[in-house]
This record gives sequence, C-alpha cells and structure tokens, in this order.
Amino acid sequence: GFQGIGSRTYATWSLLSDLTLDANFGAAGVAYVPAAPEFGNEGASEVVAAGDRYYVIGHAGGGIRILAIDPATGGAVASFGGGTVEPRRSFSGVTYGARCGEASLDAAANLVLAGSLTGLFGGVVVRDQPAVWRLLPDGSADTTFAGSLSSPTTGTGVVTLREGSTNNPEIDFGRDTSLQSLAIGPDGTLIAAGQRSNAEGHTDLAMFAFGENGILSSAYNFLGFLIDDGASADDSFEAGSVVRVLQSGAIWAFGASNPNDPGGPAGTADVPTIWVDRDPARVFPPIGD
Repeated sequence: GFQGIGSRTYATWSLLSDLTLDANFGAAGVAYVPAAPEFGNEGASEVVAAGDRYYVIGHAGGGIRILAIDPATGGAVASFGGGTVEPRRSFSGVTYGARCGEASLDAAANLVLAGSLTGLFGGVVVRDQPAVWRLLPDGSADTTFAGSLSSPTTGTGVVTLREGSTNNPEIDFGRDTSLQSLAIGPDGTLIAAGQRSNAEGHTDLAMFAFGENGILSSAYNFLGFLIDDGASADDSFEAGSVVRVLQSGAIWAFGASNPNDPGGPAGTADVPTIWVDRDPARVFPPIGD
C-alpha cells in the first residue's frame, strides 16, 4: 500500500504464517521505498510473487513504478534495473500518462502488465489507449513483444492498438479504453479485460487477446478482440474488472453492468455480472451473460 498523506511512499508489509510481522523484513516487517514520501506518489496496488523477488506495482510521477524486493530482507533486487523500474511511456518524443491494471508472470518469468496510456495518439482528444507491457527479469523492455507495425508503440515492448481502420483514432475503439485485468491462457495467449467508452455515451466490456509477439490473435473471435454491451439492459454501462482463463481455455470475465450511468443522478446500483465463454475462438454467447 502506501505511507503518508498527500506525499506518499510505497509500503510493503511481510507477514508470517501467524500474521505477525516478519522482523527480518525491512524495518520491523515493513519496507518503505523510497524512504521518504514524495509528491506524486500514489502508493502500491499489487504484489506479484516471482521466486527470488516480489514485484510491487503502483503509480508515481504520472506513470507506473515497479519495485523488485527481496522477500527475505525487504531490500532491493538490484538485478532488476537497480531495484526500481518505471515502464516506458515515452514514444517519438512524446510522454504519456500511464495507469496499471493487473500484472502476471508468463512462462519465461517475464513480467506482463496490462493498463492504459493517456494521450492524443494522433487525434485531437486526450483519451485512454489500452496498453500491455512486457519486461524481462533484468527490468528492460522485451522488444520481441513488438505488436503491430501500425501501432504507435511498435517494437518498444509496449503493445497498443493500431491506428483506426477509418484513419480516425477517435472512433475505432471508442473515446477511452482501459485494461483492468490480465490472464495468461494455457497456450500463452494474453487475455486482457477492461472497458471502453463508446460513441453512444456509455461503456462496454472490452476483451483483447494478444499472441506471443504482441499482435492481436485472430484465433480469438477472428479479430483478436471482443466488445460486449447490453448485459443488464440495452445500451447499459458494462465494465470488466477480473478475467481468468482455465486450463480448458474457457474464459471467465467478472465485472458489472448498470442500466444507467453509474456516475449520473439516477442512482441505479451496479448489477454484478459474469461473462463465460468455453470456446476461446468464439464470442461470448448470450446465455453466458
């Protein structure tokens, strides 16, 4: 989590099996990185266990910050970029804001992180663009995770969507699209879930499937992505928060649907929603909503 009000620092606690603090970890069971709170640090939101290290992930300075912490001592794992890495968010001389969703390890022990980049991306409106990062164990970007040649981040180890097929990036996938969750299928396919804001003024569940090289996988719904709307009512507000893939390849997405704008005055409660697809090559069937 974090320590501090306004200015913060990442705080990582290590608990023993009896839920007491591990006195050998950090300062009496807590590791603070950096040692003093800093402006623009929002704290950590996730921990990924990776054998000889914990990856502690959160936001600082407008971007994503990842710590590699020794699980025994709470000290930095220097082989991972000196212990702290901020994944790339500058492309062609432009720096974008970055937000993280969920992270996971792939079969090669690379850290994969789903989230979003915020910027113009060739358009005239600032919007969120879905993004997936893949980092090697030394903290460097895995440039073999190249993505499409038409993507604005191609070859950087950061995968985003291509420019719109209409040559208008404002309308291809919606005004804003962000990824909240990530799962890795039994064949290595990266399945990411989140939401998009569409041109009709509401949100849809958004699912993307990326192959080993970061290109959208045509084996998933022919296009490599899925947009689902109307789970609780026509033109309702959908959002995906968790996605999981079983060994069978079945995909389960968990989230919410709301017939009215959750941020509006109507006050309708979200409807907890589960989407299920037992065939990863097929769109979610209506019975799965």
